[in-house]
Amino acid sequence: MLRTLTFCLALLVLPHLLHAQTNWRPGYIITLPGDTLRGTVDYSLSSRSAYECHFKASPSGEAAAYAPAQLRGYGFFYDRFYQSQRVLKLAIAGDTTTQVAFAEVLVQGAASLYRFAAGNTSEQYYVHRSAGPLQQLVQTSERVVENGRVFHREKALYRATFAEVFQGCPAVQFEVIKAPFNRNSMVQLVRHYNDCVGGPQVVSAVTASNRRSYLLLSAVAGGQLGTLDIETSFPKQHTILPANPSPVVGLALQQYLPLMGNRWSLRVELLYQRQHYEREFTGSNPYRTYSYQEHVRVQFDQLRVPIEVRFSPSSRRIKPFVALGASIGFALKNISESQYRYLPAVDYSPWQPIIQSRNLEQGVLLGVGAATQLANKRHVAAELRAERGNGFSAVVDIGTLVTRYSLLFSYDLSKQSR
Repeated sequence: MLRTLTFCLALLVLPHLLHAQTNWRPGYIITLPGDTLRGTVDYSLSSRSAYECHFKASPSGEAAAYAPAQLRGYGFFYDRFYQSQRVLKLAIAGDTTTQVAFAEVLVQGAASLYRFAAGNTSEQYYVHRSAGPLQQLVQTSERVVENGRVFHREKALYRATFAEVFQGCPAVQFEVIKAPFNRNSMVQLVRHYNDCVGGPQVVSAVTASNRRSYLLLSAVAGGQLGTLDIETSFPKQHTILPANPSPVVGLALQQYLPLMGNRWSLRVELLYQRQHYEREFTGSNPYRTYSYQEHVRVQFDQLRVPIEVRFSPSSRRIKPFVALGASIGFALKNISESQYRYLPAVDYSPWQPIIQSRNLEQGVLLGVGAATQLANKRHVAAELRAERGNGFSAVVDIGTLVTRYSLLFSYDLSKQSR
């Protein structure tokens, strides 16, 4: 099972690695006169995103390359966006050499927050207030010797910068005093200031709370179909039993991971399923001296625990996703029995057990679906899932291969905090 999961995961990730050099996505550029041109933009998280923008007016058109001095900015719908800004060329103390580059916009409003990173330099953060200059946010450290001990003390210079920018809102000044030097903290400070002074603001879809890991609880409901393959080794034969449609209900915990803007997540579900398989068929003994009819039925109630890794390649409002994982089923009730009659007899024999059962089933699963976030900050999702399990047989010479196809819907019972 582990090898299968590893192989499938490699197939899932490999195409993204192979196409990392060119990744065209719907986006736009803003020209120097202020016109917005829609098309497709090469999505890159490498250093080149700070120095060049590759744009196509149509997916089949020719690509044009733009330098920061040629555009006001560019972006991707419901994703990152960049503006041309003058920033420090190198993150070296005392070096004031500047350059025009594409800085990622984290928050835009009465106060704006920018991130710039290129090459092997560390990230630079800048804050800008309307009618004011772009100011770098800096945290340094100094070497201190006390009582023969040497250590480094942090100098939170960025707090003084924030205090100057946020003069119009004393309430935010108290937050600045204890604010750590990290992206989420700085985003929240700027957002709170903009809320305080009023006016519109735009927050990047992949920053702030969307950048940190968070956990959501969801309700799950749907239905399933499938087949049960009962295999005996001597004589080698298969008995395929179709499943009646049955409901699936349960709960799910989904941990969104701060990878590529929460496009990766880990999902654990607890589902109740009642599965009923039944078939009536005609057979004959090897010597063809008589024929018979057999009626086989299997029913088992289970608590299933599917564990999925989900990946969504898009940051649009409707996010398609693929899922890969494994599942464990715990039997609450197992019934497998059959009755038969020798033709041309009319009456069946009494029901008799046919397979000694065990209480644990293991399987692998693959799913595709789509999710979106509603106005109330709760997600709703639909997933079509295929699952293959090793069934319930405790007999070495009898295999029970279960194939399930499920359509599942989920709705968040909790919502992502701000």
